[in-house]
Amino acid sequence: MNSEQFTDAHLHSEISQSLANWAARNSVSKDPIILGLLQDLNDEDNLAIWATMDPFEYLPQPRPHLGNRFFSWAKITANLRNVSVFVPVALTWKAVSEATVAFAKFVEQNNATTVNFLAFWQNGYEILGNFWTIGHIA
Repeated sequence: MNSEQFTDAHLHSEISQSLANWAARNSVSKDPIILGLLQDLNDEDNLAIWATMDPFEYLPQPRPHLGNRFFSWAKITANLRNVSVFVPVALTWKAVSEATVAFAKFVEQNNATTVNFLAFWQNGYEILGNFWTIGHIA
């Protein structure tokens, strides 16, 4: 073995170790591409083929660890925001439902009284609870 072959073998060994360390750090050690490249580096086989390939295309992309917690919080916050947008709408529809039921009772009890629904919803006339009046809900 001449000195050039020794240098190449030593360089391939260093590259192989660096690749193995990177793969272990990024949890991609079992990837078939990594295993094949490590095998070829150790055997010093098919290196010309590997040299023509773009590593960004064939090496696995590790999942980012930095920012995972931030991303999780961002997703939770976005979901809470998306749900909270509908809370006022749901509350308003519940108020309309309560006012409708109370208005029906009011009309049943007071046949001769002429009151429109919005006036009833605003005042409640002691049938609709204050919480459900339009002034409180809106």
